[in-house]
Amino acid sequence: MGVPPMRHLLLACLASTLFGCGGPAAPPPAGPAPAPKACTTIGCTSGLELELRRATPWPHGTYRFTLKVDDASVSCEGKLPLEPCERGPTFHCSDASLTVAESGCALPTDQHAITGLSSKATRATKVSLAIEHQGSIQASAQLTPTFQTVQPNGPACEPVCEQAAMKLQLR
Repeated sequence: MGVPPMRHLLLACLASTLFGCGGPAAPPPAGPAPAPKACTTIGCTSGLELELRRATPWPHGTYRFTLKVDDASVSCEGKLPLEPCERGPTFHCSDASLTVAESGCALPTDQHAITGLSSKATRATKVSLAIEHQGSIQASAQLTPTFQTVQPNGPACEPVCEQAAMKLQLR
């Protein structure tokens, strides 16, 4: 007498469970899986930052900053006291590669200041700065910036920036 159909089904299920289906299993991976690269999202900007420091407040009047990077000159003009904050920047430059850092537009006018210059130049070897107040040269400097490669999110993570920073003490 034959085996009842229910037993055939149970034997088939047991055989597939014990022996698997679909052929031999894949070999296990060789060694541990590489760890995923974890990068933060900190940004950076390439360029030259010049911090301008004064022991006394900036005198009111018109100013012109001329920055020569290698053989290219850019100038910015404006005045102190600064325009009210809602009007935007007081200083305007001949090229978007240079900006003036203005400080204090919401403060009393005796606290208005120029705190620095930011240039998009990278890898500059010779830099000169001239500061004019009311048409007369008030300060000048010859600079040799040292650029560094910066990766704020770690090695092998973007962004990669070229930066140099210098501080100038003005009289």
